[in-house]
Amino acid sequence: MIKKLSRKIKKIINLPNEVKYQHYKLDRVSSNGLKGFPFHRLEPETEQKLHVAFFGPCALLPIINYATNHGHDVIHVTMGVDESRQIHFSPPLSEVNHEKAEVNVIGLPLRSVMAAGALPFDGFENEVFWPRLKTEEDHENYLKYCVDYISEFVTSISDLLDGKPTFFLSFWEPRQNFMGSLFPRFDLSNPQYFVTRLNAEMERIIRTYPNTFLLDVNDVLNSMGRFRIQDDYARELSHASNIFDTTFEDDGRRIRNSTPVSHIYDVDGQPDVYGHCVFRAC
Repeated sequence: MIKKLSRKIKKIINLPNEVKYQHYKLDRVSSNGLKGFPFHRLEPETEQKLHVAFFGPCALLPIINYATNHGHDVIHVTMGVDESRQIHFSPPLSEVNHEKAEVNVIGLPLRSVMAAGALPFDGFENEVFWPRLKTEEDHENYLKYCVDYISEFVTSISDLLDGKPTFFLSFWEPRQNFMGSLFPRFDLSNPQYFVTRLNAEMERIIRTYPNTFLLDVNDVLNSMGRFRIQDDYARELSHASNIFDTTFEDDGRRIRNSTPVSHIYDVDGQPDVYGHCVFRAC
């Protein structure tokens, strides 16, 4: 009787015949260092693979790795910042067949934005200039110059924003007010709030283009915990990326090799969790 009733219910709500049971184990995802818990999800079996074009710096690598490891067709056009803090694509967009992609994912480096905002003040692009701002007017003007740079960048890649689903990744917001916990929270002198305002302005700019959205990765970071992934304890906050090991040409010439960052900070697989969550959110 129960089996017959179950078959009828299944037929009425039209469940797929085959359901894949996925089991993910998340360890220590909370910022207080406690063990996480296993969670389960039921989802239909699917063979659909996407053609995704990624435009952005190394901060995109956890997402790209997830997409590649799960069989998606990936194009990655790196978006580097040169010594003058200018953004450049490698290879140039004219040399990449990105038109075949079904989805675009774009990550604008925060460091280039904050560097460009310093130019009218300092005479050169300095990504760690913000602590020198003194007055409320300085902070307002600095925000304006940074927003102008975002607007100019989005205009420069308008050919990519032709109606294809495009996701701009938000800037990683600092985990706290590094000026001090008792300083004003909702004030542009607070770098945490400043980056939040930049995200709001970027969304306002990109929303003028069809089928273009801001994907707020801070929601993912807040859910999984930032303690074992965000690099603003080890790098300047304008770097705004995940903790990962990097190698530089000069490192190979050292008498004593540098210690990899992952050997100093316990990242505990968090970049993989982050890549999974962001890609699934797109």
